[in-house]
Amino acid sequence: MIGQVTGLIDKGVAYETETGVYFEVQKYPKFGQLSGLGHEELSLRRLELCSSKRNPEDFSLWRKYDKGLAWDSPWGKGRPGWHIEDTAVSMAKFGDTYDIHGGASELIFPHHEAEIAQAESLTGKAPFVRYWLHTGLLNVGSRKMSKSLGNMIRIRDALKEYTPAELRFYFSTVHYREPMTYSHTGLIDARRRLNHLQKNLNSFLHSPVPARAIADKASAALARHESAFRRFMNDDFNTPGALKVLEWFAVELGRLGPKVDQHSKSNLEKGFRKMAGVLGILA
Repeated sequence: MIGQVTGLIDKGVAYETETGVYFEVQKYPKFGQLSGLGHEELSLRRLELCSSKRNPEDFSLWRKYDKGLAWDSPWGKGRPGWHIEDTAVSMAKFGDTYDIHGGASELIFPHHEAEIAQAESLTGKAPFVRYWLHTGLLNVGSRKMSKSLGNMIRIRDALKEYTPAELRFYFSTVHYREPMTYSHTGLIDARRRLNHLQKNLNSFLHSPVPARAIADKASAALARHESAFRRFMNDDFNTPGALKVLEWFAVELGRLGPKVDQHSKSNLEKGFRKMAGVLGILA
């Protein structure tokens, strides 16, 4: 972190004051590109109010502190800024540029904007990250789930009531970018839908093999549902749509069961389990 802050000062995009070291946003014209905020909007978002900054939108790379948790640095004792921590860790592990960065939607501005500005200003390479995956917030009632609010539901506690497959199915019913409310009613419905899926599959697998089978319809059904499933997953991981395809496929399996030979049945099962395996919802 100290090395990155030093590098940003040397590049002329950061400056030191009596309170710390700050990134000068005006020196990075692309700031706001990820969030879609223009210069005027950015100027209204006064981050880290401090009289020693050159501009209201500048953000801290290192803050000077005499008391509390602090480390030695070229600028005196202090603590790193929130944003420099993440670029130091990710760039040390993944390099100057990498493919995927995740995080909640509330982190787009200023956190992820600041990460991009720091990394690209330091290395001169762009893009810092090729794909950003921002998730919606998980709510409990009308408030977001967070440690600070004390309304956390831990995975180990949820697993006391629901199976891993049920939880995966439940969270797949909402697109990852959308906010979601943790609901026992929703989880029970997810359990019902998953049980119905499994029941249809079991019924298909145990249906008798007919004397005259229709292999062409089996291969056509598999190709049609695989194509639809892939189309939804390729559409920004549209898991609700992909789940619907699996449910439609399960219903069709029930109709095909008494009509297909064992070879076709095995191919259909393999294809169905492969799609379900993408979402981790079947044993």
